[in-house]
Amino acid sequence: MSTSPQPSPGTSEIGTILTQSLNLYFGRFAQYIIIPVVVLLPAYILRAIIQGLFWRLFWGTAFHGGIGGLASLGGNFIVDLLLGFIQWGAYALTLALVAKVVESQIAGKSMSLSEAYRSIPMASLITTAALFGIATAIGWYLLVLPGLAVWFFLCLAMPAVALDREEPFAALARSVRAVLKVPVEIVVILLIFVAYFFVGGIIAGAFFFVGGFYTVSILSGIVYLLIAPWLGISLALCYNRAKTLGA
Repeated sequence: MSTSPQPSPGTSEIGTILTQSLNLYFGRFAQYIIIPVVVLLPAYILRAIIQGLFWRLFWGTAFHGGIGGLASLGGNFIVDLLLGFIQWGAYALTLALVAKVVESQIAGKSMSLSEAYRSIPMASLITTAALFGIATAIGWYLLVLPGLAVWFFLCLAMPAVALDREEPFAALARSVRAVLKVPVEIVVILLIFVAYFFVGGIIAGAFFFVGGFYTVSILSGIVYLLIAPWLGISLALCYNRAKTLGA
C-alpha cells in the first residue's frame, strides 16, 4: 500500500512562515502599511531633496579638476554617507516597529505605533543600523556577493534589538546564530523579495513612456512601501523560529 510523500520539515516550516506572514499582514494591514508611510516615505523624500540640492551646488565641478573638482568629490562622499545613514536608519526603524507589532499581534494584544516606538531601545537600534549599513556598503564595494552575504547573515539584527533589547554587537552576533538556524527560510524570503521587486520594476518601467522618470520613481516607491511590512513580518517570524531552535 503506497503512501503519499510527506514534506520535509524545512519545507513545512517555510510554508508555515509564509502563510503566517500573509495572515498577519492582512490581519492588521492598515497598521502595517502606515509604518513605511511614516518612516520610509519621509526618508525617501529627504534623500531626494538632499540629492537635488547637492547636484545644484556641485553639478559639473567634478569634471573640471582643481579645487572645485576636489570639493565636489569630497562633497559627494559626505552626501553619500549622509544618504546612507538616512536609508539605514529608516530601514532599521521600519523592521523594528513591524517586529513589535508582530509580537503584540501573535500575543493577541494591540499596540499603537507610538507604544511600539517607545518600547524600542533607539540608541542600540541606530548604532546597529549604522554597523549593518557600513558592513553592507563595504560588501557591495567589494563586489555584489559579499554585500548579499552581509545582508543575509545580519538581516535579523533589527528584530533582535526590538524584541530582545540586544546591544549592537550582541544583536549582530545573535543575527548570525539565528540565520544559521533558519537559512533556507531566509533564502526563500530573499528570493521572493527580489522577484517581487523585479516584477514591480517591470510594471513601473512600463509607465516610463507615459509619465516619464518621475512616474516610474513614484510607482517604484509604492512597490517598496507595499513589500516592506511583509519583509519585516517574515524576518520577525524567522527570528522567533530561530529562538525556538536555540539561537
